[in-house]
Amino acid sequence: MINISKEKKYDCCGCNACTQICPTQCISMVVDEEGFKYPQIMKDKCIGCNKCEKVCPIIQQKNNNSTYDDLKPKTIGGWHKNEEVRKKSSSGGTFTLLAEFVLKNKGIVFGAGFNEDLEVNHLSVEKIEDLDKLRGSKYVQSNIKDTYLKVKENLEKSRMVLFVGTPCQTAGLNIFLNKDYDTLFKCDFICHGVPSPSVFKKYIAYLEERYQDKVIEFKFRNKDKGWKPRGQMGTIIKFKTGRIKRFMPAYKDFFMNGFLTDIYLRPSCYNCQFKSVPKNYSDLTVADFWGVNAIYPELNDNKGTSLVFINTEKGEKLFDKIKCNFYHIQCDFDKAIKKNPSLLNSSKPSNKREKFFEQLDKKSFKTLALKYMTIFSRVIHISIKFINRK
Repeated sequence: MINISKEKKYDCCGCNACTQICPTQCISMVVDEEGFKYPQIMKDKCIGCNKCEKVCPIIQQKNNNSTYDDLKPKTIGGWHKNEEVRKKSSSGGTFTLLAEFVLKNKGIVFGAGFNEDLEVNHLSVEKIEDLDKLRGSKYVQSNIKDTYLKVKENLEKSRMVLFVGTPCQTAGLNIFLNKDYDTLFKCDFICHGVPSPSVFKKYIAYLEERYQDKVIEFKFRNKDKGWKPRGQMGTIIKFKTGRIKRFMPAYKDFFMNGFLTDIYLRPSCYNCQFKSVPKNYSDLTVADFWGVNAIYPELNDNKGTSLVFINTEKGEKLFDKIKCNFYHIQCDFDKAIKKNPSLLNSSKPSNKREKFFEQLDKKSFKTLALKYMTIFSRVIHISIKFINRK
């Protein structure tokens, strides 16, 4: 039986696999004081089948000691050849290219998107014109709900499926299905960690109060002034009245500072069990190609460059089918990950994390933001990490 105590919260990534596998539906996901969901068991309905433990990706991954020393995935850098698609994408448009292939083959795509209340959930898309719902970065943990069950339902109908999620969500799906499907393609991404949905919700409420207007759209990454890791990318917020607020560069945005200060990530993110390669649970891993300007300047035109790791034979076959629409070159794995440390390293918790959550419901968001979510706080956090690394 899954048992997540307060001291063991780092053992749950919130993938919902246990709730979806339970034959008696005795497991529900309950929000804790930090805004993260954890499984809660109705013991009177539990039949002791232990399927919840067998499907848990963290339990199953803990004995996996694989490293990247001898099995490095093929590494690709490039971008979608359609400039309009690339412009809409966070980096080079790899996700769109994968999704287009699946949808053109009458398939279905599952990924994270905002609902009308600006909550991030896993959604499904069946038309190319609807891909905007899933396109772009969302720095909030998505609620996966019953997505694994829906994926399985479509696969049993021999339908092509693309699933995109965090490494832990993708690993959860892999174990949940417990078999390979020829028509399933799994894609994860380099993950820094997932922030608390409650903190994001409070940020939205703060923005609405400050500007006396309802937020209807939130974009975490914008490339209006170019794709530059230390340049002008930042958040764009759209309000109901038509007002548009830009926090560019990103350090002007409170929420992004808090996220990159690692102050409100899920506990499991600080000891992530999915920081190894190759990833047998994911066919492809995608990311922004940070640092590309220094090692492969020919791949940097400030419009966005994708980094792609091909983890499986199926992933390579899929890439071969789409690469004609992807400007790319093969890259050196070790060079590519130098500026992408989150592939193999967990985020380190801020030493102010506990105090932040203690005050989350006691102080105004503005007070918390000025104390914990400024560029100054972020610089201090980075400095402490650098000192501890020596």
